[in-house]
Amino acid sequence: MTGPPNPSPTQRRLSITVAFGLAVEVLNKFIPLAAIHIVQERIGIEGFGFAQFGISVYEILIPFIAFGYNHYGIIEMGRNPDDGSRIKSLISRIVAAKLAHALIIFVLLMSVVASVEHYRTYGVLLLVNSFVLFFSATDLMWVLIGVQRMAWVSMITVVGRFLGLLLIFLFVQTPDDSILYASLSLGANALISIATTVIGLRLYGLGGFNLAGVRSILAQSFPYAMVLALILFYDRVDIILTEILFDLKSVGLYSGSARISLGITQIAYVIITIFFSEAVILKDRDSLTRHLELGMWSLLGIALPAAVGSWFCNSQLLTIILGPAFSEAGSLLSLQLTASVFGLIASVLCFQVLIIRERETHAAAILAVGLVVGTATAVFLSRSLGLIGIALGMVAGKALMALLAALVSRPMIDRYPFRYSARVILPVLMMAVVLAAVGPQGALATVALGGLIYAAALYVFNRALFAQVLASFVPRVRL
Repeated sequence: MTGPPNPSPTQRRLSITVAFGLAVEVLNKFIPLAAIHIVQERIGIEGFGFAQFGISVYEILIPFIAFGYNHYGIIEMGRNPDDGSRIKSLISRIVAAKLAHALIIFVLLMSVVASVEHYRTYGVLLLVNSFVLFFSATDLMWVLIGVQRMAWVSMITVVGRFLGLLLIFLFVQTPDDSILYASLSLGANALISIATTVIGLRLYGLGGFNLAGVRSILAQSFPYAMVLALILFYDRVDIILTEILFDLKSVGLYSGSARISLGITQIAYVIITIFFSEAVILKDRDSLTRHLELGMWSLLGIALPAAVGSWFCNSQLLTIILGPAFSEAGSLLSLQLTASVFGLIASVLCFQVLIIRERETHAAAILAVGLVVGTATAVFLSRSLGLIGIALGMVAGKALMALLAALVSRPMIDRYPFRYSARVILPVLMMAVVLAAVGPQGALATVALGGLIYAAALYVFNRALFAQVLASFVPRVRL
């Protein structure tokens, strides 16, 4: 029997990088969930909601420090991979610009806390944790991504998360430790930033610095900033809305299930980042379209079964992962995962088509429309449906984003990038039919059965693709 064709160097690198990155990222996302399980029993769900609000504020602000500089840097490194002096200068200008952003954002944030009575409650929480703004400014993870060192990125992140989990386990003990929990959670990000900065500087060092260069890179990075900030803001705006419209217990419930959804989303973003770093060097439409189809297949293969399967065991799953206090948030989890599928589709099309083809304003407009529609829908539905209304609003807005992104990007590629998508959708439907026929079985049994059915059907419908991927690891694998 003839084996699969030998993969190209690019296919081999993509397969190995994606597989390793996903394996490590799954572990990386399990660690924060373990921390949540420990913490919510010690500080209570309201204390957890208080800390999560502060964490979410910084997760929203950090993209305005990154401001598209990271993605601009990755693209520039892809265009000039062998020009060390140019990369040194690039690093210096990006770090200087990000530090300026961090200082401005810090001043604005503290001004809001001082002048708006509602946020004075969070004053100490936000002030103590402001260190994360400045560490994120010096973060050089984008340099490691630019030189395709995704394995380093994943390993550094896991080590940082483990240290954070250990410190949380040792020191977060009572409801008075809510601020400490937030600091240790964000402190893990600071440790990761320190590690990537040290490695990035050892690879290239710093080049010359001048103010004109910083202004130039600000102008060139602005289009990427609009897209990235909108995507990341949209992933957290529902938690901010929950804090404004409801109480801290509601924030705790909503953000607990959202952490699981965001964890799966961020695992999928590993694929987006890897494929984006490769797509920047592709020149012709056919190669870009094929690259996009494979990325979309990989992305849906992770996100879609999680979203559909969660409807059969959401409450039980939350009880196991986060604790009994979160069992009532089951439907929230499933809706959040459903929204993430649409959001990820939009992100792929924006990053791998519109940004690559220098249509950043189109991407930003699509995301802005989705954000406005989703937020308005969430506020409207929350009046009658409570937290479920907020989650439904996010589904509506992100579904609109995905539709608009597909329509706008179509003229820039050879075809819609869903050629392989049916090979994921059919296994997911088969999984859903079996789980519905079997009925409630408990979370672990449901996950095991659903995973087995999905994996088997996925293999049957994607045999050739699996052969090509496995051939990247072991030449002449025969399936």
